[in-house]
Amino acid sequence: MSFYHRRPASRVNRESEPCERSFEAEYIHCLDTTYGSAREVECQVGPAHRLGLLKEPGHQELQNLAAETSKVLNGLLRAPRKP
Repeated sequence: MSFYHRRPASRVNRESEPCERSFEAEYIHCLDTTYGSAREVECQVGPAHRLGLLKEPGHQELQNLAAETSKVLNGLLRAPRKP
């Protein structure tokens, strides 16, 4: 019999709650940081193209991918969380 099987379920649940909150906070922080990076890429693609650092086929594809990534991350950040 394992350690957790001998303990009441409510006690196990109470002990896991701080981990869940910590995980959610880290998850939100990671999403927020990634969202900021994706937005920064969106802002930098135009100047990089004008300076000749990005050629036309790659420029538009990168712009579209950065915009789509930002939209998905924004949706994840705004998604309702379970209480």
